[in-house]
Amino acid sequence: VCAAASSVFHAMASSTARSSATDAEGFVWNFAYGSNMCAEKRAYRGIAPTEIVAGRLVGYRLSFSVKGLPWLDPGMGNLSVDATSEVHGVLLRLSPKDYDRLYDTEGGPIGTYRECCVPIQCYDGRTIDAIAFIASNPAVLGEEYLPSVRYLSMLRRGAKENALSDAYRRFLDANPTHAIGVLGYLFACIMTPLLLTMIRTMPPRYTLRLMRVFWR
Repeated sequence: VCAAASSVFHAMASSTARSSATDAEGFVWNFAYGSNMCAEKRAYRGIAPTEIVAGRLVGYRLSFSVKGLPWLDPGMGNLSVDATSEVHGVLLRLSPKDYDRLYDTEGGPIGTYRECCVPIQCYDGRTIDAIAFIASNPAVLGEEYLPSVRYLSMLRRGAKENALSDAYRRFLDANPTHAIGVLGYLFACIMTPLLLTMIRTMPPRYTLRLMRVFWR
């Protein structure tokens, strides 16, 4: 009963967030602060924004607290409340179809992130309400991890492509990364394709259980 009530609550919250972040023409604004800042990543996912606007979210900090693959990508991007910080990124104006695709690729159906409507202060002076993906599910949320070189490189590249502030780009450049050893690399080559295939084909509830196994 509790699980069902929780699902209904999150579905209502998600619907409210989307409605608040949808403009008069039906396009949805999403605040990208991770790999989706990078044009190459968006193209790979088949996402084609009709407008891209650089901006910042005040009152949060960039954290790497979402559990990825421990031997390859230990920590993925998240937003953590911090009154003294701000996170820079890009607003993506998306068609409903592209937004749904983005939501799916970000693990929305399995509960990796929840949709939160937040006010973004754009570099061009506007303030736009947008959806930010924020993780709060204990099954995917952990302590602060180091991002991989691969993952952080996409953030750095996205920040450069979108001319984010010099101070924020220096912050990303200074962030330490996870070093993968030879054995870790070999293990990743063997296990990653297998694990990704399993994740794509199994029901969401089993995906979360699988993640718990790797993060014990």
